[in-house]
Amino acid sequence: MTHFKCPDCGKPLHEVRQAESSPLNREQFDASKAGDFYCETCPGNRGRTHYRYFWKKELLNQCTHEDFAAEVDVHRLEDTGRFQADVRINCRCCGLPFRFIGLPAGLDLNGAATSVDATEGRFSIAPKGEVVSILEGGVVGFSVRKTEANPTEGYPPGWPKCPGCGRPALDGHITCGDVRCSEGSRR
Repeated sequence: MTHFKCPDCGKPLHEVRQAESSPLNREQFDASKAGDFYCETCPGNRGRTHYRYFWKKELLNQCTHEDFAAEVDVHRLEDTGRFQADVRINCRCCGLPFRFIGLPAGLDLNGAATSVDATEGRFSIAPKGEVVSILEGGVVGFSVRKTEANPTEGYPPGWPKCPGCGRPALDGHITCGDVRCSEGSRR
């Protein structure tokens, strides 16, 4: 739930909601409304109403992220006997998720990692007194990195090559399909 404040007067904004008795469907209602939120205090800015309206995207750009909500899920990993805490943090005002910085993407059963978009921190945890040693072995996790791939790796022997650049042909056809290649850009 978002708790936006009016950029003009600082008072809480109210969300524009469709009445249950409205004859409009959701698309018609969205097309006819003057904004996503309104202020009862400030003078009107759209149409014949006395309210000041704001669109959510206007308010997102002005949010200073001063109030937060954290959500924690604790999991017991059955096959390993380990525990993991997944943490998500959002701004209470605008709903924007925060990112965990400086952690690798993936899963680390002996440390910390993040989801691929870095909006979920994944932390290995253990009950007090049960310290897990890295020397115990077993599965410790995985990580995800963005690298420059070798474009010729993984193709079977004899796979057709692009006459322009020599890389493997796209789907086994005539050229690589790359717009930077003189032959590939003809596709």
